[in-house]
Amino acid sequence: GIDVGEIDLVIQFVSPRQVSRFLQRVGRRGHRKDRVPEGIVLASDALDCFESAVVVRRAKNGLLESKTVRKNALDVAAHQTAGLAIDKQAIEFEQALAIIRKARPFATLSPQDYLEIVKQLEEARIISFDGKLIKETRKTRMYYYENVSTIRDSKKFFVKDATMRKNVGLLDESFVNEYITPNATFIARGRAWKVLSVSEKEIAVEPTRDLSAAIPEWVGEEIPVERAVASETAVLVAGAGEKIDVKQLAHEYYCAPDAVKKIVEFASDQKKFFTPNPSEIVVEANKDFAIIHAFCGTKANETLSRALGNLFSAMHGVSVRTKASAYGFLMQFPKPMRASLVKEALIELSGRKIHSVLAQTLVNTSLYRQKFVGVAKAFGVLSKKSELGGFGVRRLVEALYETPVYREALSELFYDKLDIETAAEALGRKISLLEERGEWSPLAKQFFNLGSFSELLAAAAPSEQVIGAFKENLLEKKPRLLCTYCGKLHTRALSEEKSYAYCPYCSSTQITT
Repeated sequence: GIDVGEIDLVIQFVSPRQVSRFLQRVGRRGHRKDRVPEGIVLASDALDCFESAVVVRRAKNGLLESKTVRKNALDVAAHQTAGLAIDKQAIEFEQALAIIRKARPFATLSPQDYLEIVKQLEEARIISFDGKLIKETRKTRMYYYENVSTIRDSKKFFVKDATMRKNVGLLDESFVNEYITPNATFIARGRAWKVLSVSEKEIAVEPTRDLSAAIPEWVGEEIPVERAVASETAVLVAGAGEKIDVKQLAHEYYCAPDAVKKIVEFASDQKKFFTPNPSEIVVEANKDFAIIHAFCGTKANETLSRALGNLFSAMHGVSVRTKASAYGFLMQFPKPMRASLVKEALIELSGRKIHSVLAQTLVNTSLYRQKFVGVAKAFGVLSKKSELGGFGVRRLVEALYETPVYREALSELFYDKLDIETAAEALGRKISLLEERGEWSPLAKQFFNLGSFSELLAAAAPSEQVIGAFKENLLEKKPRLLCTYCGKLHTRALSEEKSYAYCPYCSSTQITT
């Protein structure tokens, strides 16, 4: 947003990920009515070539991403209520609600939701409320001016080189919560670092030469790829794998010869495994990894990965790690898993309400707790300087269950990180299995160079289905039994518990295993 003067050419390194972002950046060149903006995208690898080509083509054709407006943000309504109390000294509940509803994003705010907001503020002593009048208190003005901005304050973590005992940088809380775990690698100050440990205020690291899994420190703000771009990328990969006019490809997608070469080579190699289809999900599994190819966009695949990971964990009683991209997501298990089991879980998930599955499980993640602390501060429940963490946050989440703070944090998480609608639509697609070949497809290989995993999704307690399956398998077992009277061996299923009291040969009760 700054005026940097005359720019001759805009160079975008790696895909801009969104058409609107790309146009905004290229628009810095020729920033006058009588001039034409010009820019170049330098792609980093073959898949980046595909995505960049699609973004550029859509930009040339004016196909921008659609924008949505967040509705009924409860923390914003709370802040405006404090403002009305300051402005009017005393204002009736119905009048305050009517004023707030005049803003289009709050036109559908229900009286019940607003009453809960007012009661939450009254409980925190931000306002006083006698059931009819909303009034200013001693805390109202301080709360109002501390929360003028809706941009959340972000805690910073010092990054300390354990070998030299020197600080080498700072990381935002959001980045740390999503990507930093022991043994993860990231890039800061132009170097790769391996994480040794994470404490409340500091991250101990050591230098590493392993750049393959490293992620830039700014990836926490990574721009999500929309569904339309992801779908067209799948179509381009499929089309480039067929007999294609190279000149037409270069002309239609504005690609340099080197980019066209990479696109054709990648697509030809991918065709040997399967041809991408934006209306189909392909499950590819090898040993303890499974990759679900679903060209739904970043947010929708993040939604699917978290919902399926939690459901699979509950169904099979195993821990699962996931990481998502615009073109699918990867699941890692503690032991080899068949692709058919992943398909069964996808089918099971399609029959459930994905929103309710996530609403029950997301509240146990650090991602939710980070949002929750920010919302609690926006409501005045926590002070702006509070550094509540760990067990304290979990206790507060439990204490404020189903309050406006709890629901707003969950709503923000769904809006910022997830796409329920697209994910639900994707679950109705055809699901295909790719036979295990001992090697990964080119599309699958991209996931092993994609940042770090999300949180470990572990079944907190066995589900009824898991308990039932365990009991059934246990009762089918047939231990060997010895009669100490006649000395003969025999076997019986555990389900035949009544016949365990007697030997089938001599009817003796002297039975042992």
